[in-house]
Amino acid sequence: MKLKNSINKVFFLAFFFFNQISNLNADNHVIDIWKKVDNKEKNLTENNSSVTEKSQPTTETSGLFEAALNKQGEQNIINSNLITDNEKKEVYGLYDPETNNFTLQMWSNTDGNSIKEMFKKINQKDLSDFSEKIFLETILTHSYLPYDSMTEEEFLNLKLGWLINHNKIEILEQFLNQNKEFPGKEKVIRYLVDESLSEANLKRSCEKVAFLSNSVKDFYLDKFRVFCLISENKLSEAQVTFDLLNEQYAKADKNFNEKISFALGLTETKNDKIYDDNMLNFFISSKISEKFNYKPTNKTDPYIWKYMNNAGLIQVDNIEDLTEIEKIEIAAAEEKISDDKVFEIYKKINFNFNEILNADILHQNLEPIKSRALIFQKYLLSETTNSKLQYLFLLREKFRRADLSNVYNEFLSQELEDLKATSEIPSEYSQLVELNIIKDEDVIEKKIKFNDKNYYSSKLLEYFDQNNQDTKKFQKLLNTTVKKISKNKKYQLSTKDIILLESFKSEGFLIPKEINYTDQLSQFKFEDEMIKLSKSTHTGLLALKLVDLFSQDNVKEIDDQNLLYITVLLNNAGLKNIRNQILMSTLPERI
Repeated sequence: MKLKNSINKVFFLAFFFFNQISNLNADNHVIDIWKKVDNKEKNLTENNSSVTEKSQPTTETSGLFEAALNKQGEQNIINSNLITDNEKKEVYGLYDPETNNFTLQMWSNTDGNSIKEMFKKINQKDLSDFSEKIFLETILTHSYLPYDSMTEEEFLNLKLGWLINHNKIEILEQFLNQNKEFPGKEKVIRYLVDESLSEANLKRSCEKVAFLSNSVKDFYLDKFRVFCLISENKLSEAQVTFDLLNEQYAKADKNFNEKISFALGLTETKNDKIYDDNMLNFFISSKISEKFNYKPTNKTDPYIWKYMNNAGLIQVDNIEDLTEIEKIEIAAAEEKISDDKVFEIYKKINFNFNEILNADILHQNLEPIKSRALIFQKYLLSETTNSKLQYLFLLREKFRRADLSNVYNEFLSQELEDLKATSEIPSEYSQLVELNIIKDEDVIEKKIKFNDKNYYSSKLLEYFDQNNQDTKKFQKLLNTTVKKISKNKKYQLSTKDIILLESFKSEGFLIPKEINYTDQLSQFKFEDEMIKLSKSTHTGLLALKLVDLFSQDNVKEIDDQNLLYITVLLNNAGLKNIRNQILMSTLPERI
């Protein structure tokens, strides 16, 4: 009994001292975020240890950030097994983590629900070119899964779903070729094949499918390959592939088999029935059936609408049948067919000379479709700039009332562009014209103009535009530039100067004592949940929140204060490459 009590005491004392030492280490441990970034090549166990020991902010936070940090606290309990489990799983993507200073663990400490919520927000927005670039580089970086509330399939569905919904065909093709097997692969293949077929260019479609590696196997894709071989008159190869297809897949496609058997000469009976159960069967039906006659409905697959539009198969037999015309308008509004089809039909609606002449009055009493068609024809026959503008904007109002603005906006923009190029716009219309011209984001083509009048326009910028920076060279250049500009006693640091200097400081450069911008910087009071997030390990979530925050902004039009805010966030997180892209897009003067 005494021996047993002695053993218990030993275990108790050992447990007590172990806890005291652990608590002491946890309280005194300080994370150097820059050291963590610089040493990201260390083994995953060391990275895992630094994440586990990182203390939590004491200030209360809200929203997604609070959820992420609360979950991180829970995750510390199981973190010792997390990386090991992740290592056993395949990682999918296009970019190496180092490309943008991410790591394989960029999501590992983040709750999956926070990521789902950010995708939900971003999905509701039209991203600027720059925001989209950052978004794609973030979501397509090779990485491990979030630690909770998200499966591998869900994570990939979020990424691939966005690419599919935004028609990123080339990126999806790259993803398919670089990632052999992944959850949702069939959905990607089906999308690429249907997009290809909907172009109504068989030769090009077959070339695009051939681009996909032969190692990419799928029933739907293989069926299309058989049809491509037939179209190229490689009948022997097509028949062998067709036979293997039926042997390999237990559930053969009866409709497909009937059409292909006839095309290969295996049967003499032609089946002229049009199958619209999928895009491939519909495509084959349109090519093989002699009497092709098909009227799409609102329930018809969007790819079939698109294919019929591109193949010139959409016809309105009775131009007086407004119901048929309405279907075309709705299909155009839903982007199933091109807007041009609507205006082609408007041209065909018959109006006599008097109706055209008195369109200004008659349009008010006509049915909406005929009213739009009448004003459209009146516009086409107008000769003066004033009258053209009058009818263009009247037509805009009619499309708006019918909830068809997206059918008309691009047409309006192009017509206004043409008018600007060929005529002088009356002053009363000038502002309205500018507001209705769709402007693409400017592309930086001009060369950088360096000068030493400001820090942000000096040759110091070259540091952020090089892959292998010579730190000694740029420290010397920084010192020289400071001395040169400091001679101007009236010089005041601008926000852009502070952005540049803060970025140099984050790189480890010594800022000469002649410059003191601490007081200026403190006036901005950047203390919010985003700043706290940037100092955590949730780098992937931070990038998504930045995309959401500045989603529709052209990066060159972001005001200086917000630009400083973004720079501070990226400096804190160590996302240098993204920061450098922003700096080189916004700071330099160009000629």
